[in-house]
Amino acid sequence: MTSVVDTAVDSAEETCDLVRRARLRDEGAFEALYRARVGALAAYVGSLMRDRAATEDVVAETFVSAWRKLDRLEQDDRFDAWLFRIAHNHAIDQLRKRRAVPLEGVPEPVDRDPWASPSEAYERQARAVEVREALLELAPDHREVLVLRFFGDLSHAEVARQLGKSEQATRALQYRAIGALRAKLIEPEELLQAS
Repeated sequence: MTSVVDTAVDSAEETCDLVRRARLRDEGAFEALYRARVGALAAYVGSLMRDRAATEDVVAETFVSAWRKLDRLEQDDRFDAWLFRIAHNHAIDQLRKRRAVPLEGVPEPVDRDPWASPSEAYERQARAVEVREALLELAPDHREVLVLRFFGDLSHAEVARQLGKSEQATRALQYRAIGALRAKLIEPEELLQAS
């Protein structure tokens, strides 16, 4: 039986192996890296761009740049952080070209319950807007850890690599970020009643 820790180690070792092979111009290895990360990267870029076509462009540019510059990656185990930094830079460049101010929020939520009544759908949408606005008010490191973890759907280990922190430090940061988000979402009267 494989533990969660073993799975994370295997995943990190597998990533390093794929990166080493991709450096040797193994297209299959790079394709495996692409397939494993494109979803999380698109969610992250989408949180910055807030436009589907622009997000797709930035994600494509990111992987083309990564393929071309793979020899510049200094540590194979930092591939995720390096890839997300490339994506971040491309997104900011695109936003500057559009003369838009980057929204460091999250993608618009999609109501996935087809059976919800109109009032339930409206309430959920209104709550989603509240959450998004509260996220925008968080400190940048809090916002980033929550977007990567819950909208980028990255594991704790992947978020830790992206942020350049230990997994334990990332979990602590996430815990504090959730607390800060919760405090922004709870009405002052509810806080008084809770104490």
